Amino acid sequence: MRKLSGKIGLLFNSIGLLWSIYLVISVLYPLHSIQNSAITTGVALLLCFAIFPAIKKRSPETKPSMFDWILMIAAITSCGYHAWNYEFFLRNPLLSGGGYVEIILGTILLLLIIEAARRSVGWIVPIMAALMFAYTYFGPYFPGTFAHGGYSHLRVIEVLYLGTRGYAGMLTNIMSTVVCVFIIFGAVLLVTGGGNTITNLAFLMGGRFRGGAAKMAVIASSLFGTINGAAVANVAITGAFTIPMMKKSGYSSEMAAAVESTASTGGQVMPPIMGAGAFIMAELLGIPYLDICIAALLPALLLFYGVGASIHFDSIRSNVQPISKDEIPEIRKVLNIKAIGPLVIPIAVLLYYLIVFYTPSFAAFMAISTLLAIFFFLPPWSMQEVMSRFATVIRGFISAARSMVGLFCMIVCIQLIVSLISITGVGIKFSYLIISASGDRFLLALIMTAVGALLLGMGLPTTAAYVLAVSVLGSVLISLDVDPLAAHMFIYYYAIISTITPPVCIAVYTASGLAESNWLKTAVQAMRLAFSAYLIPFYLVFSQALFLRGSVTDVTLTIITSIIGVTSLSAGTIGYLIRQLKLIERAILIAAALFLINPGLLTDSIGIGMILLVVLSQKMFRDTADIISTDKS
Repeated sequence: MRKLSGKIGLLFNSIGLLWSIYLVISVLYPLHSIQNSAITTGVALLLCFAIFPAIKKRSPETKPSMFDWILMIAAITSCGYHAWNYEFFLRNPLLSGGGYVEIILGTILLLLIIEAARRSVGWIVPIMAALMFAYTYFGPYFPGTFAHGGYSHLRVIEVLYLGTRGYAGMLTNIMSTVVCVFIIFGAVLLVTGGGNTITNLAFLMGGRFRGGAAKMAVIASSLFGTINGAAVANVAITGAFTIPMMKKSGYSSEMAAAVESTASTGGQVMPPIMGAGAFIMAELLGIPYLDICIAALLPALLLFYGVGASIHFDSIRSNVQPISKDEIPEIRKVLNIKAIGPLVIPIAVLLYYLIVFYTPSFAAFMAISTLLAIFFFLPPWSMQEVMSRFATVIRGFISAARSMVGLFCMIVCIQLIVSLISITGVGIKFSYLIISASGDRFLLALIMTAVGALLLGMGLPTTAAYVLAVSVLGSVLISLDVDPLAAHMFIYYYAIISTITPPVCIAVYTASGLAESNWLKTAVQAMRLAFSAYLIPFYLVFSQALFLRGSVTDVTLTIITSIIGVTSLSAGTIGYLIRQLKLIERAILIAAALFLINPGLLTDSIGIGMILLVVLSQKMFRDTADIISTDKS
């Protein structure tokens, strides 16, 4: 991003501040969804062209270029025209017999959206958009199954500029009415002291144990991740202090970067805030966001348990010691109302309003209001302190605006892609292709869907990866009679872990840069630590009990067998249980975890029996080694 300075910096900081305030206030005084999306898109494009240079090292670094100003004016004009006339376009969405102004402005806006996505999140999303536009225009010339009737540019403008499925459609509306409010809440929460409290809690909870630096990093990254919901940003924030601490404790650069990238990635599935994709999932499924949180809780805890177990086994094998007691804060300084209240109370308010079935945006609004009330009314109350706190809150709102710009522009571009996927029917065609290739074999279709989600997620932020993957692959799982929530969660997990899966693993790249490690070795370590994350989606498809559905007995047994399976998997991938594992023992433990995926008396018995066999082998070998050692001495 540019570092805007002087009057230019003040201007755009003020626009960002007003944008954040507008997004919060609009929760209580909403405009029509199309009008609101047009306004917020216009502001997002304006800030994007001001903040992100067109070409790095060639564009001005402290102010927009003349070309940027032209793009900003074009963005405000095209979005403003749509926002002003939205009622007319809702009644008259077709441009038969004219509409030259709309065609020109619509064409300009589509190009601006693609350019904004390129500047803010890189080339992958714009290239996908360009390919979908090409497919839309030249569909009649494609061979076989993938041919379609084709669409004129007039029809494309009617759909993408004026229509309810266009750039101002559902995804953009969710972003402007829900996701942005949560981003603002997270940003303000962090700058008002929540970030320090989270770090101190992580030190207390994980620092005292063997491998404490890595366990502390997992806890901190999961807590930060559930607030900001972005893997790369989370790595950059928490990795700055967790990676040096892990290296100081004795971890290699690759292991330190792997721990950070894995934990930061997993934070996006941890309720109550999760990633932006969770809000989109709730809208796509037509269920309350609270249901998504409840369904995601046990799988998220299982994921982090698997990462923690892998770290624990590796720490014992490598003899990594706890964090020094001098670096761990005192309990009384962390667990007091002044320190923990501004973090816990707003989140409790958020959960309360979600539980009593208010909208997520209203719940976030009340959480922000509670946070500001606590922050301003805690003593001391001197004028200087009040003004300092006021400046801190403003800084949080501006920080939120800068964080939202890139994500917003990406989501709007993804909205264009999803709309084109819908009107061309290419998603259904891909689904047919996968089902045909799998020969209606359920497990093979699941594996192919997982691979497809990983491939579609390469290099993309997880929200974009999830939306694209579910647009293309969601119908595969639905056609196989997979529960819709399980189907979406399956794809969501693989979209998330694509950020640590080679060859394009953006969370690993970021962590490797901070740790100065080899990115490929880091990616291999990250996959070992998060190996359970690759299997948890299969648990979700085969058992609804992890969603807390079913009888208490079924849920309890599923939780127990899942924990046993994840522990077995972690030990097998790391290569240590009671002692160093032999290759055959590692294979047995991994196979046991696979048996425990499909719940049932037979498969569970086989899996647990295999684990007991390895434990007995390890115990007997250790006892024999101890006897031999005693005899020699």
